[in-house]
Amino acid sequence: MNGGTVSRAKAPGAEPAAELRRRVERLMEPAGAATRPQLGRHAYERGWVTRN
Repeated sequence: MNGGTVSRAKAPGAEPAAELRRRVERLMEPAGAATRPQLGRHAYERGWVTRN
């Protein structure tokens, strides 16, 4: 037994997901967006992304 301590491996890709979340949050404020869908709309309107 390990003395009641449970060791858990980190999920693959967990840290990149957290980094993506931080990047999205940093973009939301200057765009004036409260939600990710609003951020998408603002990004499209400002030419940050294009629809093919």
